[in-house]
Amino acid sequence: MCGSGCAGAHKELLEFAGKLKSPIVHALRGKEHVEYDNPYDVGMTGLIGFSSGFHTMMNADTLILLGTQFPYRPFYPADAKIIQIDINPASIGAHSKVDMALVGDIKSTLSALLPLLEEKTDRKFLDKALSDYRDARKGLDDLAKPSDKAIHPQYLAQQISHFADDDAIFTCDVGTPTVWAARYLKMNGKRRLLGSFNHGSMANAMPQALGAKATAPERQVVAMCGDGGFSMLMGDFLSVLQMKLPLKIVVFNQQRAGLRGDGDEGRRLPDGRHRAARHQLRAHRRRPAASPVFAWRKPQRWMKPCSAPSPSTVRCWWMSSSPKKSWRSRRRSSWNRPKALACICCAPSSAGAAMR
Repeated sequence: MCGSGCAGAHKELLEFAGKLKSPIVHALRGKEHVEYDNPYDVGMTGLIGFSSGFHTMMNADTLILLGTQFPYRPFYPADAKIIQIDINPASIGAHSKVDMALVGDIKSTLSALLPLLEEKTDRKFLDKALSDYRDARKGLDDLAKPSDKAIHPQYLAQQISHFADDDAIFTCDVGTPTVWAARYLKMNGKRRLLGSFNHGSMANAMPQALGAKATAPERQVVAMCGDGGFSMLMGDFLSVLQMKLPLKIVVFNQQRAGLRGDGDEGRRLPDGRHRAARHQLRAHRRRPAASPVFAWRKPQRWMKPCSAPSPSTVRCWWMSSSPKKSWRSRRRSSWNRPKALACICCAPSSAGAAMR
């Protein structure tokens, strides 16, 4: 299992997995460093992960943690032997039992280990994990299709990935924008994915995008904002215009606090406690420097602002109440326990193909 500590070690990681005939699962922060050009990739695990990544880890007899501080104990296999390699000694054993530990840089450590490894020939476990991943990936891709009524977030995120530059920097708000970014953005070794992945601070996408663009003005920066997060720091949009930063801001307008509202629904709390006011987010249209686009079904309408030299916003709706298209489980569950959420995320029978 790989995290952000695997940055710069892509080649060594693939050689390591190839010798062991081992599937590679990644945490959210490891996505940009591990997922691309990886024949051993079986997806992500965790609260918003794939069933393939979850079951691969749970069925393993040996789990090797490489540069990750993955925090969710219910997602670790109970009976597996766990080996952890991390450059930070404080990370060793922080979230699970560890049978063997090495402190060191992932790239250097794997380079030293590779000549000592005997190559395996048995691919049964790897092939089963890859087959499960193909099924899970197909289930997710089947949801990323255009609708005849409104844009579903899966399709929107897929199209953002398709139209963005090869070296684009993506930022995503916490909550559902992180879900769609984790599942549908395609990394290639040059793109970056930024978010509040440690602290879960709300309204982070736009200020992070502002800082990324100021730091790397030659690269395209796309902010995937929730309507709540965008509203919280809408004042920063004036800074974007004042500094004439050509950010691309996509607002997922679901008019409710997505994950927070779903948690309340699972605990049978009254509906609407976290439902946003039906604001129309049109204040910035009065400023001629901005180029707002209100998308409806046709992604061609998003292409022009993506290449425009001025700040642009794209506001999109989707039908979150559709039982077939919603990512949420229709079953009432206790969402305050990670294990219960894991069942919702990973079991096709409870959450549909969206959470496979």
